[in-house]
Amino acid sequence: MINELQRLTKEGDLSYYNYRTIIDMINYVLKHLAAKHDNILEGVSAVMGGTVLEHEAKTIYNAGISEGRLEGRLEGRLEGRLEGSVKALYNNAGFSITDIAKMLGISEEEVITVLDKQE
Repeated sequence: MINELQRLTKEGDLSYYNYRTIIDMINYVLKHLAAKHDNILEGVSAVMGGTVLEHEAKTIYNAGISEGRLEGRLEGRLEGRLEGSVKALYNNAGFSITDIAKMLGISEEEVITVLDKQE
């Protein structure tokens, strides 16, 4: 079974996250079944019956989602401030596209893109 999971992961048919999740769940079930020989049916029912289990892969995945959301919010805020600066420098201060690009460390194309949004 492990070999098949590894093959599917290597071929791209199974993500590494799902591979780790399956391995973690197999280990979880085996651990609990081996410890409770008298209650195998109950153990399988409890583990497989929808109990929410926290495992390493899920923890890592959720942390990645949280970090990605934070980065996205920060990028959005920075982009908004950059757009505001470009518009103010062009409309209010009268700087040229070339001067704005040099001052802000961006390309002239990026300045033009921002200015095109305001029209």
